[in-house]
Amino acid sequence: MDNTDKIKIDIAGRGNVAEHLRQAFGLNEERADTAIVDPHTLDSLRTDADFIIICVSDNAIGDVAARIPADTGAVVAHTSGTTGIEVFGKPGYRYGVLYPLQTFTKGIPLRYDEIPVFVEGCDSETEKRLAGLGRMFSTNVNHADSKNRRALHSHATSPTISGPSQRMSFRPRE
Repeated sequence: MDNTDKIKIDIAGRGNVAEHLRQAFGLNEERADTAIVDPHTLDSLRTDADFIIICVSDNAIGDVAARIPADTGAVVAHTSGTTGIEVFGKPGYRYGVLYPLQTFTKGIPLRYDEIPVFVEGCDSETEKRLAGLGRMFSTNVNHADSKNRRALHSHATSPTISGPSQRMSFRPRE
């Protein structure tokens, strides 16, 4: 497979999530061409990217999303568990969420295939594309809307909730 057949993924971010996603997609390098993009300038966004993944703090997602050209052919997604899909407004491009339910720490190796990934898209086609992107590294990809994603994030980060009775389960969207 030559470089033109690869899925082009631009990751707008410089932190732990961006780096770990670069590594996760890099495990599938015969199918993925991944580039890190400075979220402050977006100067190196590729015009032919298939996906633009926004990996910045929750309060910066809207600003970065607003600066992505409306005519991009890419699906644009953020990775936040607490920020709703509505942060995108009406941008003119396909958008959604690719939320890996995992704490990412610099230098800590992970089993990317075991990380649960939750997706939400602005329409069913976008959601299918995001689910396919998630399956490039995870065997556990499901739908979760903004409300359920917030609950998942809260549950996962709460030190007081534990045990089998508190586990949440989600099924793939039909």
